[in-house]
Order: sequence, then C-alpha cells, then structure tokens
Amino acid sequence: MTSRGAVTAHRVADQLIAVVADQDADITAFLPKAYLARLHEAVALVRRHTGHEVLVHDAYAAAPGVGYQRQVLAALRRSQMIRSDSIT
Repeated sequence: MTSRGAVTAHRVADQLIAVVADQDADITAFLPKAYLARLHEAVALVRRHTGHEVLVHDAYAAAPGVGYQRQVLAALRRSQMIRSDSIT
C-alpha cells in the first residue's frame, strides 16, 4: 500500500460506490492493517459522496498477529462446515 502504483482510496471508493449503490452497507474485512486503513479512507469518501452509512467490521481486530488471524479464519471455516452439515 506504500508503493507508487498502489490502489488509491479514491479508486476503492469508486468500487464501493458501485457495490453499495443506493443503500447502506456492512463490510466485514479480513485485511492487514495497511489495507484496512486504505479501506477506511475509501469508506469516508463514500459517506461524503453518497450520504450512505458504510460500516467496516475488522475481523482481525482482536488478532494481533498472523497466527491469530489464521485461527480466526480456521474458526470461521469450522463454523461454516457445521452450518452446512446441519442443513442437509
């Protein structure tokens, strides 16, 4: 996110506007801190441009490192498997 060719907050905001269109949105982000910061910048632009509430939930908020992030993903996979097994 620090390189010259990195995606800008304006570019991400344009993509978000296309996704949220004319409604509020909740986004669950599984992103490293630098990427999450860029997403927050983009969300601020979207809010100013559209007036819609766009909330970002950091799935890794309580995961201080990569090992913890992997545990979060593993737990989500397990819970998804449990849900899909209970449907059948």
